[in-house]
Amino acid sequence: MNTSKSPKRHRLFNIRIKSPSAKVTKKFGETLGLELRKKIPKVNGALVISLRGELGSGKTTLIQGIARGLGLKRHIVSPTFLLMRVYAIAKKQKRKLLHIDAYRIATKKDAAILENKDFFNNPAHIVAVEWPERIPHLMRKRTIEITIKHGTSEHERSIIMKT
Repeated sequence: MNTSKSPKRHRLFNIRIKSPSAKVTKKFGETLGLELRKKIPKVNGALVISLRGELGSGKTTLIQGIARGLGLKRHIVSPTFLLMRVYAIAKKQKRKLLHIDAYRIATKKDAAILENKDFFNNPAHIVAVEWPERIPHLMRKRTIEITIKHGTSEHERSIIMKT
């Protein structure tokens, strides 16, 4: 009988949904936020959610839903011109949602402000990154990856989530 412990394995998920509207996209985000609120997976550093998709695909809409599910009452807007917005989730636990929009980052030098801070290393942070391909050197291997694609009708979206 082998008594050695096997390494801990993490369950992988691949979820695909069709969203007919922004309302349903937001509701999907809210469901994800509620699950994260119940139990945030233990990872080294922040829990990172990467959101890929074309302009206008619904990345910010999805983050608005995640924020609602996490219990935030504030209106979430895209930080395109600010690079990042920070929202307190639970003051007692010092949990924060960091919403980063890397669309305007063109070089590593542009991303320097994100490298010099504890944004990605703090386990009390949930970091939602739009346009993660612009800051690949900052992204973590263990990330919730979400891709949003335009569907066949104006408001339809395909959402693919991998963990």
